[in-house]
Amino acid sequence: MQLENKYRKNVLNGNPPGFSAKAGGMRPRSALIEKLRTDIRTIEQRTPQRPQQELLQNPPQNSMSPSSPHDMEPVSPACFFPEAEPFAKLPNFSSQSQHFREEKAEEIKKTSASSPLPWTFGVPEIDGMLPWIGLKTSGLHEIKPAHYRDMAAARIFALGLLTRRMHIRRTRKQGNSSVLWCLSDMSVREFGTPYGPGLMQFGLQPETFVMAQSSNKRNLLWTMEEGLKAHAPVAVLGEIDAVTFIEARRLALASETHEIPCLIISNQNTAGAGAALTRWRIASAPSASHTFDSHAPGAPRWHIILERTRHGPSGLNWTVEWSHEACCFRLVTSLANRTPETRRDRYAHASFG
Repeated sequence: MQLENKYRKNVLNGNPPGFSAKAGGMRPRSALIEKLRTDIRTIEQRTPQRPQQELLQNPPQNSMSPSSPHDMEPVSPACFFPEAEPFAKLPNFSSQSQHFREEKAEEIKKTSASSPLPWTFGVPEIDGMLPWIGLKTSGLHEIKPAHYRDMAAARIFALGLLTRRMHIRRTRKQGNSSVLWCLSDMSVREFGTPYGPGLMQFGLQPETFVMAQSSNKRNLLWTMEEGLKAHAPVAVLGEIDAVTFIEARRLALASETHEIPCLIISNQNTAGAGAALTRWRIASAPSASHTFDSHAPGAPRWHIILERTRHGPSGLNWTVEWSHEACCFRLVTSLANRTPETRRDRYAHASFG
């Protein structure tokens, strides 16, 4: 009862509960207003803080230099904000940006240097039909002769692909590398061994090839797979009559993992390798006459058929020839067929009416 009477007496006298009536000789509301004014004067007497961007452009010469009121940043313990960092501790954004650009340029340079080189025929009509705009450098490709007599043409076509790859490497200043060529005893008995002067005439150096010969098929496949894993050769070429799916799959995985192309020349009567990315059927074609000697043979020509392409078209065929000067294939059109035999046959047909 006494506490209730005391509370009513304070309310009637204008004193809210919890405030002293003698706070600094003033009423509680006046004391609170005076305290707020004191805090405001304390804030106004502090040195205004300039934005970090302006500090980076124009470092302060004098800590007491005047600034615009718009640049003020209310940093005060009364506002519960931390103190601003001094200028010496501010990060150098320009140097960080330059360092980031240099690191990015170096990363792009390393990525472009480590990216695989293209492996094209040099013929847009053929390269554009393949999903990789040319042959894929990390994969297995199969070459088959159309007939028994076309085995030499299939070999020369494979050598043309290897010459094209080495030419691209020389153009990109990556130098030459060795080629692992695996031969079976049966292939050597039937079609012979590579001829050094013939390789040089085709633009290949004999010392570029590392030859491996065996009568055992398992030894040849093991040699090809280890050659792909060695990272030493620029390509692996093997002549094997028939390859099962598992054997072809092992070669394809090793080629894709180590990014070294693998070419196999198989028998014309056997089934194709299912794991190969492309399968080519090669047949020899009559060459044109030499440019400076009508009695000399011209550039070698092939009838090529794209029998199978993974994720691409199949059944396409072209007639191509090899250009020693440009070190690439060229498409042969019917309009360019001007051999002496063709002219003689045309004149014979015309004479008989």
